[in-house]
Amino acid sequence: MKLRLGFSVALVAVLFGVWVLLSKPSCLTGYKASFVPPATWTCVAE
Repeated sequence: MKLRLGFSVALVAVLFGVWVLLSKPSCLTGYKASFVPPATWTCVAE
């Protein structure tokens, strides 16, 4: 039972990480993507 729970938690963590990376925006030249605390991507000046 603990193994199934651990696997489920690990799977959710991996899927969240993939979602964060895939939702990264492409920014204009001179800007870079920044992941700010409220869990949103924004483009900020370099």
